[in-house]
Amino acid sequence: MEHLKDFEAKFPLDTMKTDLQTAMGDFRFEMVSLVKDPEDKLLAVAGLFEIRKGVGEVFTIPSVMVDRYALGYFRSIKKMAEYYLFCRGYHRLQLTIAEGWDQGRKWARKLGFKEEGFMEKYGPNGESEHLFGRTN
Repeated sequence: MEHLKDFEAKFPLDTMKTDLQTAMGDFRFEMVSLVKDPEDKLLAVAGLFEIRKGVGEVFTIPSVMVDRYALGYFRSIKKMAEYYLFCRGYHRLQLTIAEGWDQGRKWARKLGFKEEGFMEKYGPNGESEHLFGRTN
């Protein structure tokens, strides 16, 4: 638990959300959450922001610990996606996967997302990314 206090002291969730909101401009955040392991260690920050009515962009920032609990992490993200698609009225969710990260593309497909396209120089540093979408 101490390491979470250190993390929260350096990166308070409210500040992270405010920083993300500032970076994303007019996009509205639906959720930002911490995914923790059974020992209460931080695995990832995950969330969704609404890019227009009924359309959400899923994001996750995993820690190096996430591989140790990959199945639980996967289930958490899948539940989040299904909750927004079937309980919150979203008709589309989307996410991007960096070019060359084949494991990420496989992971997105297992979450029920379909690869829809390739976006050249889409990332903040000019990285190319694959676009995946899921509809209800």
